[in-house]
Order: sequence, then structure tokens, then C-alpha cells
Amino acid sequence: MSISWAVHRTRLLLIIFAAVLAVAGLLALTSQGASARTSGSRASHGGGGPKPVIVLEHGAWADGSSWDRVIRRLQNAGFTVYAPPNPLRGLPSDSAYLHDFLTQNAALAGHPVILVGHSYGGAVITNAAVGDPEVKALVFVDAFIPDQGETLGGLLGSVPGSCLGGNPADVFNFVPYPGGPPGDVDTYIKPALVPGCFASGLPGPAAAIIAATQRPLAASTLGEPSGTPAWKTIPSWAVIGTADKVIPPALLQSMAQRAGARITDVNAGHLSLISRADTVTRVIAPPITSCGPGTGRPPHSYPSGSCGPAETVVLLDVHPRLADTERDTRAGGPRAQTDPCRIFAIGGHAGHSVVWRTDRPDLGDSTRERRGVADRADRRRCARRVQSAA
Repeated sequence: MSISWAVHRTRLLLIIFAAVLAVAGLLALTSQGASARTSGSRASHGGGGPKPVIVLEHGAWADGSSWDRVIRRLQNAGFTVYAPPNPLRGLPSDSAYLHDFLTQNAALAGHPVILVGHSYGGAVITNAAVGDPEVKALVFVDAFIPDQGETLGGLLGSVPGSCLGGNPADVFNFVPYPGGPPGDVDTYIKPALVPGCFASGLPGPAAAIIAATQRPLAASTLGEPSGTPAWKTIPSWAVIGTADKVIPPALLQSMAQRAGARITDVNAGHLSLISRADTVTRVIAPPITSCGPGTGRPPHSYPSGSCGPAETVVLLDVHPRLADTERDTRAGGPRAQTDPCRIFAIGGHAGHSVVWRTDRPDLGDSTRERRGVADRADRRRCARRVQSAA
């Protein structure tokens, strides 16, 4: 009898404990929702506004872990970051999934959002950001940037050179999946192709893990037309891997220019978010410039003479072996030229300040700004180069 009563008493305590947890969880959720709504109300009335939240969308044959290195750097810089799963079931449904995450998520209410997409994720954010006023900037990393009516397959076919082109049976393993359209299949990149194609430039062991853990893309996705593009109304940035073998750099370049994106070239393959995480992070949240995605304010939102279209954008040069550059593609934006010291100028204020970036292997990536009397010669030289190019 004593054992039976002990069991009964234990069960009763567990039931009471579970009920208490359930009530506490409900109260916490209600409190969070009220807090988010209050925050949203404050943001709508100006007063500085909250720090932007960064949402990262991964591409096909990948998952959220592909952003690990970027996430760690952004979190260390104090940003709140989300990397929701991309279902990879089709462009309309994947875009709707992300749109709901952005607009129906209490954690994002009242916060400006920097929306970042890699590869196929670029097509998803192009569609998902439409109609969401909180998305203040789009960042495309080795990504598709389709216009209305374009398909991923059509874009890839417009420029030769993709390592995923050719006979699909030689590139992919096909696996049926339940609930899909008739004849649709999941596509997996053949593992032997991953190191030299999808994960080119990464160490062999890392490429092998990517091959083993890849998440498949539904084949029908490649033929689905894109909708109204968000980049026509939202300022955009782009990172282009000049050694990308999946999306030819010429295609990446033309899409980014068409979108009016500010472009950063990196000497990397398709997975620059892994191999050049420092550079990708700087594009998302530039540490020294007063305009850019990381500030939560697009360049055109700044008053003239601060950081608007009439300004000279910060252009960056690095170690010759890495050859990163950043250039401005905005209409009317002057183009700076390099001087022998590989120093660029930013203008638009009284005088000029010199900004340069180095990617020395022994020091890691760094970005620095110089001002003061000692730099007047450099400023004059750079200023002349900028004025002559404007």
C-alpha cells in the first residue's frame, strides 16, 4: 500500500508541476507579445528606433548551419540574428514561409530587418520581402536576384559555365518525395561533384560534410517563375564570388547591377559565406560607415551631405592575393579610383577622409579609418583621383 500511495503521490505532483509550467509559459508568451506590440508602437513614432534584426536565408543543398561563421560574428557585434529553415519545396511556398516568419513573428515586431539570402535564398528573399515595410535592406550573397517572370533554370541557362549544368542525371541523384506534384523529385548533388563544384575552395573534409548533410531542392523549383521583386523598392547589397562555379560570376554581376546593388567582389567560390565570413559579415553590418545595411538605414534615407547618392561610396582594396573590391553601382554615384598606395577616398563632406581595408593573412580582416594632419597628402591625392573619376 505504501508503494502504491507513493506512486500515486508522485503522479499527482508531476501533474501539478506540469500545470504550473503551462500557465507560466502562457503568461510569458502573452507578456512577450505585449512587449513586442509596445516596441512596435514606439518604433513607429521615431525617436532613434531599435537596432536592426538580421534574418539569414540559406540556399539549396544546405541548411542554416552554412551561416554559422557569419552568425557568430554578427552576434559578437551585438546583433540579434535568425536563420530560419528554408523548406526547399518551391519558390512560391518557400517565399510564403519566409514572409510569414517576417510578418507574423512577435520577436520581429517593431524591428527593422536586414534580410540576407545565399544562392537560391536570394530568389526567396526577393519574393518574401514584398509587402513587409520592416525590411530595410536586402543582401544577396552569391545569390540569384530574379526579376518578375524569370526562373532559376532560365537564368542559369542564359550564361554558360555553371558546374550544375549539363545532363541532370550526371549531376544529381533523384529521389521521389511524398505529397509533391506528379513527377516531381528531390535533387541531391552527386557527392563526388560537391568538392570541386558546390564547395569549391573549401578544405576536402569540410566539403565532404557538406555533401553528406545537403538538404535537397525540389526539381520543380527551377522552373517556377519569380514574382514582383522586392529589390525594386528596397536598397540592396551583393557579394559576388569571383570564383563561383555554381552561378557564373557574369550572371551574378548582371543581376546585381540590374538591382542597383552595391557590389563587393570576393575571391571565393559559391560558399563565400563560409570561406570569407569576415567579408560577408562586413557587408551585412559594416563597422565604420554611417550608411549601409548594418545601420538599419538605407543610403537614400540620409540627408544630402551625410551619406546619400551624391556621396562617394567607400571603396575597398585588400591584399593582392585576395583581391576584394567594393564598388558603387548607384546612378549618379561617383566612382573612386585607386592610387599607388591602394587607398580610396570618401567625399561629400568638407575635406576628405581616407578609408582602407586590409586582409593580411597574419592579421586577419580589418577595416580602419584615418583622419588628421598626417593624412592630408593622402587625402589630396585621393581627392584628386575621386574628382577626376566623378
